[in-house]
Amino acid sequence: MMIVGLFAAAATTPAFAEAPDDSVPGHPGVTYAMLLKQIAPSLTRDQDVWTLSRIKNFRGMAPSKDPLSESISFSALTVQHVREDGHKRILLFSGDSAGDEGFDTLLAAYDDEAKTPKLLDYMNVGGDRFNDLREVKPIAPATDMFIVASTHSNSNQSYELDTPMFLRGGKLQTIDTFFIFGNSFCTYSEMQSPTYTTQPGKPYYDLKISVAVDMTRNTDECDNDSPKPPKLGSRTVSDTYRWNGKTFAPTTKAVARLSEADWKWNETP
Repeated sequence: MMIVGLFAAAATTPAFAEAPDDSVPGHPGVTYAMLLKQIAPSLTRDQDVWTLSRIKNFRGMAPSKDPLSESISFSALTVQHVREDGHKRILLFSGDSAGDEGFDTLLAAYDDEAKTPKLLDYMNVGGDRFNDLREVKPIAPATDMFIVASTHSNSNQSYELDTPMFLRGGKLQTIDTFFIFGNSFCTYSEMQSPTYTTQPGKPYYDLKISVAVDMTRNTDECDNDSPKPPKLGSRTVSDTYRWNGKTFAPTTKAVARLSEADWKWNETP
């Protein structure tokens, strides 16, 4: 079957880094700071750290009972151009937080066809210590998907949360969040590697998520307390998310079950 995303993604404009006081290309007299102030009028600078304060309704990707964050600090913006139903959009992504220990990260979408790009939607997409705006590819003939990745690692584990997103009706939409886990012991290592491809579908393409799981033996000399290696080898866990008229839904939940198993492994004392 023809894989749509492999050739259509070539038309995607790469992301680039900007400072809030830089000018917005194609919009004379407009800076990124002016766009940020559409979210909240207060934008201050302390050397290389910018802070946007008194943000109203700064919602996250998942419902939470915790109080909403009302400010965010950052040192640079990632700028990404995407499409929504044939219309040009600008994404601003604040990346890793600065000036505090929180994970808060701004993702904001603007109408790039207005004289001064107009704010469409914004949300807090920070899920871990390091946050990044990754892979952009078409999810429909004239609409792009993009992935927000949140990561951190320690001496023998790596953690990654991948959230494919897109714009619909000017609003940021999440498809799902996948927990990608890596584990390394004296006796063995487990690595999980995701790939995202698209296949023909209407009105949105089908999104296939494949996670390669590789279990390999380590050659270190280990003591008797080291974990016994599980079954070694490689396997691939896949699922296809398909538009059901309201949202993207999994067809098998296989990748979701893998994510749940990763969470449970980390919750075990």
